Amino acid sequence: LPDAVRNRRDKKGFPVPMGRWFAGPLHDWARDVLTSKPAVERGLWSGEGMHRALEQHRRGEHDRTWQIWWWLCCEHWHRLFVDRTMTVTPAVRRSRLPEAAAIA
Repeated sequence: LPDAVRNRRDKKGFPVPMGRWFAGPLHDWARDVLTSKPAVERGLWSGEGMHRALEQHRRGEHDRTWQIWWWLCCEHWHRLFVDRTMTVTPAVRRSRLPEAAAIA
């Protein structure tokens, strides 16, 4: 990209308050997903350790925003592609992604 485009300061993305969401309105949902029986039985993390990490984040003791995001992505990936217990939306089924066709 030309420097004039690459160094523009007038066009920026906007931050998404995921950390606050995971500590507030999405805390219970994240906890339920990440400490569910299937998630814990995968052996990638312990239920007790996950509870502790999520509570540290909720109380503001440790910012685990990106860890929580990664853990949720990992768990949902397993549910979709390994367990095949998640369904995809019609929009995803209509997409041209080869992965979507494989799970449709």
